[in-house]
Amino acid sequence: NLFNLLNISSGYTKNRNSTIKSGSDNTTEGTIFPSLSTGLQRLERYVPFRWLFSSASARLGYERKKDQSFTNGQPQSETVSRAFTPLFSVQGTMKNGFTTNVVYETGSADSRQFVNRQKSHKDGSAVRVTGNYSFSSPNGIPLPILRGLRLRSTMSIAVSVNYKSDQTFTGPDSLSTLTLTSSSNSLSIAPTATYSFSLRMKGGMTAGGSENAIIEIR
Repeated sequence: NLFNLLNISSGYTKNRNSTIKSGSDNTTEGTIFPSLSTGLQRLERYVPFRWLFSSASARLGYERKKDQSFTNGQPQSETVSRAFTPLFSVQGTMKNGFTTNVVYETGSADSRQFVNRQKSHKDGSAVRVTGNYSFSSPNGIPLPILRGLRLRSTMSIAVSVNYKSDQTFTGPDSLSTLTLTSSSNSLSIAPTATYSFSLRMKGGMTAGGSENAIIEIR
């Protein structure tokens, strides 16, 4: 039964801080509700995951947060944010040993400044994809000069791709339509290769190294 593999958790958080300075009482309040998290395990039992994966799991989460500030009891600002962290996340190990993780997150925030009567709206999303594959010589590589000794080596190749997009709209509180004031998109690709080797002997000897490259497109 698929529902037997489902884990659901929820939470509620509220905090309040107050500072009195120069005769002014400055207060901030933050409330997180709801805070939901869902995990689904053993997806490799089901189609289409069982065709490719030896193990797989999925996760999703949602959170609503409200932040407020007051001065002497009068509201100064308010921000309500909603975020799917993540909206979709799948990680697993394929039958050939390749491990992968795919995460998609999205969210929005609405803010109001009561003193200058301004408001803003922000949308954002992010995608992260990582993959890793490792291989080694299980019996080691024999050394012709040193009889009885073998060189065991391991190499790991990984790549990480990150994409992020944000938009911000602002305007007077009296207007229903806001103006786009900022927009950004970024893409980064980071391949990584690591290797190590050791001698199969008492006491042992190890050595290693790494190569990293980061490509950013804005």
